[in-house]
Amino acid sequence: NLCFSVGAYRSCASMCQIALEALWRDKEVSNLNGMKDKGIISSNLYDRANEVRLFGNVAKHELVPDAVEKEEAEQLLAYLEAILNAVYVEPKRLDSLRQKRE
Repeated sequence: NLCFSVGAYRSCASMCQIALEALWRDKEVSNLNGMKDKGIISSNLYDRANEVRLFGNVAKHELVPDAVEKEEAEQLLAYLEAILNAVYVEPKRLDSLRQKRE
């Protein structure tokens, strides 16, 4: 988010990809496909995560200065936030709600 706020959109895309890689390491899978195969993320979230991964690759490897534009970086951040919420936040909220009901 800091990269985005200072207009470093290419760096933002790269950091989103790094965060995604940290997520699959935390979940003890070797890649994005492993997250989908183990049911950690849905097919819909997989598609979003794959865009984060692919734009991260563009950001890291393309020698074009404007390889990632503001709108793209903003969308990548939104996708990453949705993925992190689905994997970490929502399961805890559901557990908490269930405990209150019991």
